[in-house]
Amino acid sequence: MNLNHINVIARYEVKLVKRSWLFRIFAILALLFISAIMLGYQTGIVNRMDNLWPRIAVSSLMPFCNTYFYNIAQSVIVVFLAGSFLKRDKKLDTAEVIYVRPMSNADYIVGKTWGIVKVFITLNIITLLFTAFLNILINKSPFDLFPYLFYLLTISVPSLLFVLGLSFTAMCILKNQAVTFIVMLGIIGTVFFYLTDTLYGVFDFFGVNIPAIFSDVTGHADLRLFLLQRFSYLLAGIGLISMTIALVKRLPHKPWKIAVVYTFSSLFLLAACLGGLLYILHYNHQLDLRNQYIMTFDKYADVPHVDLLVNDISVTPQGHRLAGKSTVKVANNNAKPLDKIIFYLNPELTVTSVEMAGKNLPFRRDHQVIEVDQPIQQQEELTLTINYEGKISENICYTDVLTEDYLDTKVPQVFWRFGKRYAWLSNTFTLLTPECIWYPVTIAPVNPGAPYNVRKNFTDYTLTVHYEGDKTVLSQGKSKIDGSVITFTNTSALPGISLTIADYDKKALRVDSTDYEIYYFKGHDYFSKYFEPLSDTLPGVIREVKNSLEIEKDRDYPFGKFVLAETPVQFATYARNWKGYTEYVMPEILFVPERGISLGQDFEAERRRMNEWGRHGGPMDETEQNISLFNRFVSSLTSENSQNGWNPDNKLIPLDIFPASTVQNITVSKVYDASAFADYSGAHIDISTKENVGSDFLSISFNAGGKFNTLGKDFYRMDRDGSLFKTPSLDQKLIDMSLTDFEEYARHNRLFNTSFQVSKKTALPEFGGNIGFGKRFTLGGNEVSVLGSIGVSNDLQTMDNASIRTLEATGNTLNEFNYDSYSNELKIAALGNLGYSFRTSDHIGYTFFYARNAIDTYMRREGVDYEDHHLIGSNNVTHIYSLQNHQVNGKHYFGKQWDLNWSGSYSKTSSDEPDRRQVMFIREDDQIKLFKLNRQETMRYFGSLNEDEWVGDLTASYRFGDNNKLQAGFTYKDKNRDYMGTRFYYNLNKLNPTITDIYDTDSFLNMENVENGSITIDRKKQPKDSYTAGNSIYAGYIATEYYPVAPLLVNLGVRYEISKQWVDYYTDGGKAERSELNKNDLFPSLNMKYQMNEKNSLRFAFSRTVTRPSFIEMAPFLYQESYGSAQIRGNADLQNGYNYNIDLRYELFEKNGDMLSITAYYKHLKAPIERVQTLSGGSAVHSFRNADNGMATGVEIEFRKEIVKDLRFGVNGSYMYTNVKLPEGGAYTNSQRALQGASPYLANADLTYSPAFSNDRQLSVALLYNLQGPRIHSVGISGLGDIKQQPVHTLNFTGSYRFNRRFAVKLQVNDLLNQDILFKQEVPTTGDKVEVERFRKGTGFEVGFSYDL
Repeated sequence: MNLNHINVIARYEVKLVKRSWLFRIFAILALLFISAIMLGYQTGIVNRMDNLWPRIAVSSLMPFCNTYFYNIAQSVIVVFLAGSFLKRDKKLDTAEVIYVRPMSNADYIVGKTWGIVKVFITLNIITLLFTAFLNILINKSPFDLFPYLFYLLTISVPSLLFVLGLSFTAMCILKNQAVTFIVMLGIIGTVFFYLTDTLYGVFDFFGVNIPAIFSDVTGHADLRLFLLQRFSYLLAGIGLISMTIALVKRLPHKPWKIAVVYTFSSLFLLAACLGGLLYILHYNHQLDLRNQYIMTFDKYADVPHVDLLVNDISVTPQGHRLAGKSTVKVANNNAKPLDKIIFYLNPELTVTSVEMAGKNLPFRRDHQVIEVDQPIQQQEELTLTINYEGKISENICYTDVLTEDYLDTKVPQVFWRFGKRYAWLSNTFTLLTPECIWYPVTIAPVNPGAPYNVRKNFTDYTLTVHYEGDKTVLSQGKSKIDGSVITFTNTSALPGISLTIADYDKKALRVDSTDYEIYYFKGHDYFSKYFEPLSDTLPGVIREVKNSLEIEKDRDYPFGKFVLAETPVQFATYARNWKGYTEYVMPEILFVPERGISLGQDFEAERRRMNEWGRHGGPMDETEQNISLFNRFVSSLTSENSQNGWNPDNKLIPLDIFPASTVQNITVSKVYDASAFADYSGAHIDISTKENVGSDFLSISFNAGGKFNTLGKDFYRMDRDGSLFKTPSLDQKLIDMSLTDFEEYARHNRLFNTSFQVSKKTALPEFGGNIGFGKRFTLGGNEVSVLGSIGVSNDLQTMDNASIRTLEATGNTLNEFNYDSYSNELKIAALGNLGYSFRTSDHIGYTFFYARNAIDTYMRREGVDYEDHHLIGSNNVTHIYSLQNHQVNGKHYFGKQWDLNWSGSYSKTSSDEPDRRQVMFIREDDQIKLFKLNRQETMRYFGSLNEDEWVGDLTASYRFGDNNKLQAGFTYKDKNRDYMGTRFYYNLNKLNPTITDIYDTDSFLNMENVENGSITIDRKKQPKDSYTAGNSIYAGYIATEYYPVAPLLVNLGVRYEISKQWVDYYTDGGKAERSELNKNDLFPSLNMKYQMNEKNSLRFAFSRTVTRPSFIEMAPFLYQESYGSAQIRGNADLQNGYNYNIDLRYELFEKNGDMLSITAYYKHLKAPIERVQTLSGGSAVHSFRNADNGMATGVEIEFRKEIVKDLRFGVNGSYMYTNVKLPEGGAYTNSQRALQGASPYLANADLTYSPAFSNDRQLSVALLYNLQGPRIHSVGISGLGDIKQQPVHTLNFTGSYRFNRRFAVKLQVNDLLNQDILFKQEVPTTGDKVEVERFRKGTGFEVGFSYDL
């Protein structure tokens, strides 16, 4: 190779890359984004939203964070630049100039590589220097130059060379730039989102998800393993780049040169594969050892063991080795003599001898087990001495923990991977806990086969450490130092002891009879300056905290000292329920993570919050702040969790609240892009209300209709307070007055405006109408538009002879009811818009939207409950939903390249349930009586839910090139909810009326019987019947629409959302609680479209989205609609569910409107939220839990074709397979099943005939068919299968005729097939499918006209 030629090509490539718009955008965004993140972390600006201390606490975190973000973005951008390395030369007409130069392919490829590498490494160094500058300037995170250089050389460079080599090779093989882009981005996305943890991270060529963080004291968790993985990708990159030399058809190759190049590249690739294999074998060897230790524990689990009474330990640390001698006293407390004594000791510690009374005893070693051939009689005590020396194996630790948890390198509360260490033995640092069995014991510390069957052995320990260094030695007990010998003597028996040797600084304080000591690594005193002002008051504060903890734990602190000792960042423990604590917590000693990294103790941020919040309306002084900081610090250490039909939350807003006259367009997006909120799982529906465009107008429409099973028939309803235009209300004083005052008031005053009386009327037709207008005029030379629309409609629905039943596990009927229901619905919607246009293209506007749905349903139920009561129920439920939205928005253009969009909105939503009423009767001996089981069957309920939401959005776009666009935006959303429910129960024990008609209740449920004491009205207004909730989201995104080649459009974006969600509620016992769910998440999206030709295109999409729990799912608030019906209770421990979405779509569009599309999709659902059930008193209690995981995959086909002129046929069909793995602990029958509510197949078809007789006269008729496959309606519980809704076929007809441009008529008939909606439940014991619910809605029709002026 010729270095001069290489430099020429490299300099030329540097110029090309620097001139690339893509690189310039990347460079600017990289500098801005990384600088903003670093600045936010260091200054605490972002800390207002979340605790970022775990991301800055140690010196390697800032440089790693820089490298993390840069390396991922760099890998994506390099694909576009490297994938076009040949085409770019041809496009710029420089290929001939380069090709005629006397240079080899090696010169050409190496020069290209060196040019690209030089540019990206230079940019990386610039970002690192800026991060280092902030690190030094602000000095909140410790600064160390080494990690900056280390991560540059071990993460950025290998990743860059590997991606370059892979892109070069892919381009040479595929010979198509667009396909290369798709393949490479697919590889990057697959690795980043699916394979980073596969096979211990061997596929993670980014190097950002394998343990990489350094401790400031002990360094890397396993540096050799990390370097092996990174060096393998460095070799692989060199090998792939070398292979490109032979694959590029630039010059004729001599056979021997090709052979040399292939040999050279193969050697590098073989070495890389060998490195990866060694990396995997290392972990496999660890797991093999772990499995051997588990089998050994299981083998000896049932062997009788002696008790360890005394253990006098003497150890001499020798670098990475340990020499020890334990003199133990054991006792046989078993019911029989034993012929051998079992000890446990770390398997890497070699036992040199076992002695008793000066004699060597024979023994056998089975990994961690020592079998000593020494009989011991019942109740006999023996003293033995065990000598041992060697290393410490960490693979013996936590063998009772699941293997996937053991291998998982994630640390709770921390985003980065630290790696995990369970013990240290070195000259730098030593930490040995009982978990690693560093001294002999007779009771195994774990029982992998039966984790809860572990006995603690309390022993009198004495430890003597022979240590000649200058470091601090810590252990349990009172210490005595005699030269190089430190002895620790314990006055009470302990379950185990630890040994720590480190270069510590110390702070100590004695309060009462307890010594409080803090040992921290030199230079890690990040906390004491906040407590120094408390020097006078700190003893009192500590005494108060100690007393509080003793009261909380219901026990006195038993030791004479309390030690906090700092440990390296990689020290890992596991919280195991059977043990009650982690290895962080030892007798007398509490191990603290390095610089409190996983405790989240950023004292400066805490103090800043206190200054902002104040206390009881006034600011805290410095002493109060420091006391509060101290209490929070202690709390973080001592917390037991410290490891180190009706749905007010329905996210599917019914579209029919938006009248057609108010809607301009509805956009359905089945793929996610970064400009939208990431709470997305299936599709985004964007409803744009009208703005006045075009000419002035005035339109009027009217329609009438009904359902054939309702119109003209009997229609029942319970007494109502006015019409559905009015929301019934409860006198506030009934809620505010004391219970005593209420009881007295209720005896003499009418409380409610309604009764339980039911009247019968004849169902009238349904009516609806709408009027809309639009006006445009000029004001000061600029355009003003005004638009208004209002629509009103009602709907009547009768369902006769419907049925519902509940089954036992045997298939027998538990309860069964038949019911008739009568629903009356009123819909109101209004829209107003005021727009102002100026500067030709700029526009600002105000939009007001109001919608109200009021549904009043009366139901008569009769049947048998689970206690064989023949019951009759008369109940009425009214739901009133309202939405009020105010929005201001603006669109501004600055030249041809820049535009700015902004909007702000306020929405007020309410979901009221005013005056739900119920009367229960029982049929006994052919008589109807009032049902009085628990005095709660006759009742009223008033529920009110109000929600306020503020949203602000700012988006800027920049257009460059021919069709390319860069877009960035910020969105803020704040939502707050308040819910309260009040119940009124009628005590009817003294009332025994003669009942002949359940509809006529005024004769006995009246004020006269209240006043004479026959009826007592009880008010139940408990704290648990209310909750408040809120959710704040701060989001920013960057997205680009980029054409790397003419037919390929790449929409690449990333969105960052900071979400803080909370629910304040009360437990059933009245205790106030708060549930919080705070998450910061990154949501990438990639949408690509490849236009193969004018008609055919191919689309690919990938995204990560979230499903956040709704408020009602989080609030442990119990809701029940009627007696015996299902109860709903939220779960305060719910977490977000995350969705990984992949879509591939082929499209064919003909000019005449014919089209064909085929879509394949896959969704991986991580921790999806599922509804679970239990039985309580014969009723199902529904709650919510995160499942382990789930998936949905399927195919969708859409086809439209013009059969003959004006006659078109269309069909859409989809098949979907879903599967979800449910968490343990539910009452459901199937732990693995399809997703609830998901049909495996769907089909839609339409046949449309639309002839035009003139420009203004047109006929349009259509038949619309829908098939919905079976789906799980309710999850099976208690041995029963799932309840499934059976397939539903629907056929609708619609027709319209426009006489002229002003007048049109229409006819619509819905549900011509009029099928029963049927639900069946499988009984696993018999294999039968039993019908559990049936109802029919009925066929409906509508005729109407519209007139436009």
